[in-house]
Amino acid sequence: MKGIAAIVLAAGASERMGRAKALLQYPAPLAGWPGPEAPNFLLACACKLRAAGAEVFAVLGHDAAEIQARVEAQAPAFAPRWVLNPDPARGQFSSLQTGVRAVLALAPAPAALVAPVDHPAFAIETARALLRAWRERGAPLVKPCCEGRNGHPVLYGREALAAIAAADADATARALQAQWAARAELVAVDDPGVLANIDTAEDYARLRAAFTAPPCPR
Repeated sequence: MKGIAAIVLAAGASERMGRAKALLQYPAPLAGWPGPEAPNFLLACACKLRAAGAEVFAVLGHDAAEIQARVEAQAPAFAPRWVLNPDPARGQFSSLQTGVRAVLALAPAPAALVAPVDHPAFAIETARALLRAWRERGAPLVKPCCEGRNGHPVLYGREALAAIAAADADATARALQAQWAARAELVAVDDPGVLANIDTAEDYARLRAAFTAPPCPR
């Protein structure tokens, strides 16, 4: 069995934030992180997913050159594999599909964790719990659930990855997930970070006030 993959979706225009969300500084340093400066959102996601045992891909679109340059300048050893969505205006599903197709082509994996870059506050243990649940039961879809609400990251099994890769361009993740609802696995976690969507400056201020970064071992 090939290793597990992870995909960070970071191709959006960040219009409501007014600046690239991928480059926002994470609220606190991560344990084991090189250098005094805390990582940006993209590197925080990549670091946590890597610590969970995944090979990390990041899908870029808007501001791609700047994001890639800044990430590689800050921590080249932690940089993910880069994938470019040539038309990010088509929406987040186009980035998901681009990332899944890259994973299946470049590093075939039986499952992939998918984390939007504006949901960086999940704990490493949450990613590990999703992987454990998938290994135990092989569900096509595994989601974290906190306080009765589903969050991110989401794990897609082999069946789901194949369906995403083959889907029409006008498909949505929500519609595809509905197909696997009866066999989806919900993993209860005590991790409010899975619910934190950082979409505006106010969201970012709340994140900085509410969350302390979990450890991120090398």
